[in-house]
Amino acid sequence: FLRLASRKPPQELALGALTLDLVANRAFKNGEDLLLTQKEFALLFLLAQNEGEILTADFLYEKVWGRPMVGDKNTLRATISKLRKKLTPTGFDVCVWRGQGYVLEKNCFPTRED
Repeated sequence: FLRLASRKPPQELALGALTLDLVANRAFKNGEDLLLTQKEFALLFLLAQNEGEILTADFLYEKVWGRPMVGDKNTLRATISKLRKKLTPTGFDVCVWRGQGYVLEKNCFPTRED
């Protein structure tokens, strides 16, 4: 009989100086806690898993808040704005692609939604 190798799910996700602790749901820059809320962490985790890929506002909202957005773009925008400020020392930013969505990148274009 075959024994399947037991694989542990990853405990952290590292992007340069930015590290996401997937067990404690916390993010760090060089060991310093970024003090994210649960929603900010969930949003950052989704973006980090898909680094460089544009994710739509509807997709992000549904995954983080667990329900369709139904016109409530202000909640997502406010959370992204707060997350951006906390990400500043990491060198990463949540970039806005107007009409398309959001992406986690090292450098953003000057166009901002704020």
